[in-house]
Amino acid sequence: MFAQITIDGRYEGPPGFVNGGWVAGLMSQFVATSTVTVSLRRPVPVDTPVSVVRVGEGATLVAGTEELVVATGGGWEPSIPAVEPVGLADAEWATAQFWAAAEEHPFPHCFSCGPSRAVGDGLRILPGAVAGRPELRAATWKVDHQYDAGRCEAVAPAVWSALDCSGAFPHLRPGEAPVLGRISGRRLGEIRPGETYVVVGRADGADGRKRYSSTALFDGDGHRLAESQQTWIILDRPSLA
Repeated sequence: MFAQITIDGRYEGPPGFVNGGWVAGLMSQFVATSTVTVSLRRPVPVDTPVSVVRVGEGATLVAGTEELVVATGGGWEPSIPAVEPVGLADAEWATAQFWAAAEEHPFPHCFSCGPSRAVGDGLRILPGAVAGRPELRAATWKVDHQYDAGRCEAVAPAVWSALDCSGAFPHLRPGEAPVLGRISGRRLGEIRPGETYVVVGRADGADGRKRYSSTALFDGDGHRLAESQQTWIILDRPSLA
């Protein structure tokens, strides 16, 4: 066993469960490669002790005897063209178009994209439509200094949380609730607290209730600093009650 951890309720995604990106970023720290794939097989409850266990070159998160999350490392490369950058001004405009007000948002207290979170509490990455590019959603993210990893870089869970929800919104419709099923990603450059970045999500296709997306994080000059590919499962909101 690597460690036993308890994830604070602050990092909630769906009510009572940890934001999928935060879980993925946490697990990425237990895999000794720069590229990581994380499969979320069960929701991870907040404020509950769970164990990280070594499995080969990867790691598994378990609660009791139940396997919740599997993280594997390796030479992941995006299987489709990379997400193109969106300029800072366009991302600011897109954020202003964010449609999911608290009463419409499936998870309004989500650590990554919840509009009900206070500034400095959640990330408040609110991805809206990009003018002339209907397949994209974009938002700005000013990295808070509380996510400094001690070397003037943002900690991995915050970065993966930033990459997370922007992949859901290109697909999302009112009345739906997306949950992250799998995310593969990597960091390509430094992401510094105090700086403002652009997060872009792109819809890449669908298969029944599965939705496929790519996301990327850019600096103000359009340099790609992190990227991911994702599989989402779309649920009906009443089924989560």
